[in-house]
Amino acid sequence: MALKLLGFNQDATCFSVISSNKGVTIYNCDPFGKCFELEKSTSNDEELDFLVEMLFSTSLIAVVDKTIGASKRKKLKIVNTKRKATICELTFPHEIMDVIMNRKIICVVLKSDQIFVYDISCMKLLRTIDVRGEKLKSTSKFRNSEAVGDIGVRVSLSTDNNSILCYSSYSKSDKENAPLNDIVVFDALKCIQINVLPAVHQSNIVCIACSPDGMLMATASEKGTIIRVFKTIDTENDEPILVNEFRRGSRPSRISEMKFNHDNTLLACVGESDTIHIFALPVTTTEADANEDDTLQQSSHSLSSSINGLQYISKGLANRFGKIIVSKIPTQSQQRHVAYIKIPENAKYRIGFPKDTTNTIHICGEDGNYLVYSIPRNEVGPCTLVKSNTFD
Repeated sequence: MALKLLGFNQDATCFSVISSNKGVTIYNCDPFGKCFELEKSTSNDEELDFLVEMLFSTSLIAVVDKTIGASKRKKLKIVNTKRKATICELTFPHEIMDVIMNRKIICVVLKSDQIFVYDISCMKLLRTIDVRGEKLKSTSKFRNSEAVGDIGVRVSLSTDNNSILCYSSYSKSDKENAPLNDIVVFDALKCIQINVLPAVHQSNIVCIACSPDGMLMATASEKGTIIRVFKTIDTENDEPILVNEFRRGSRPSRISEMKFNHDNTLLACVGESDTIHIFALPVTTTEADANEDDTLQQSSHSLSSSINGLQYISKGLANRFGKIIVSKIPTQSQQRHVAYIKIPENAKYRIGFPKDTTNTIHICGEDGNYLVYSIPRNEVGPCTLVKSNTFD
């Protein structure tokens, strides 16, 4: 029986999975067990495919049935899991590629590179964002294609009520090749653009993660060897700030998911490799200044020293952005992970950070394993398995 993971909800209290003979199942993490099943609507043996987005631990989920038929792939259903009833249904002009939401906003991403932003309380359309833009529409490269290769627009929405939306956009500086390597930061509540980060990678961005409070954003390109973390807004001079660069590894590997923990001190990533990497994020400038004297007295091998170290200006990035960007990254550029989890190379995994438990990460895999790990606090090393369950 084939399994396909859909992922965790916003606070890692539930996760969803597709099974070939059951349809969509949502599992509760603690205590572990099934909490909802959306049965398959057909008796045929075709491979099931759904998009499912949960809204924390509420009874509201967004569902797109992408199994068969072009019309179904354009239809979004808002389902009440307690009543097992569809409470809202929307049809779009193109295939739906992604759905993300928090308690205020729901965003629907289409294959045509459009983002529809709705007020979740009444499903009122607030804004339609045409990522491709009028200039790109007029060029021959985009006239007759709905999307560029298999790289579409990537989006991420903060889970808090600030509703900061980050999405990839076509390069304004490289109109000939037009890679999806610009990032737009958008206030989804006020429907205003608040920042643009140009050319954050050389190639297409394939993964974006917005921190729960919307203050940080992580990006990864097709190569997947370098992960960059930015402030979405610089409160001092309104310029984008590079917080850190992490080296995942030397071999290319497409990253499928990245997640911040709820206090923005850790970032985890998972992809095609056999390792889930967990990186430590630097403390804020205020905290770094307060702890500067203590930090300088610590051993050079200390994790705090690597996080709160000296800072420098990244000239290469400054040139790429076309202006000097004051970098907040430590002198140890491209830091490695502080913790890791080994997983089967042939099984896809998803990750989640619980809100109420520090130094803990949840993972679930298409091999039918749900696992909880403790993250080491004071030294680099493997995470410790503390809980395991299986699902089908």
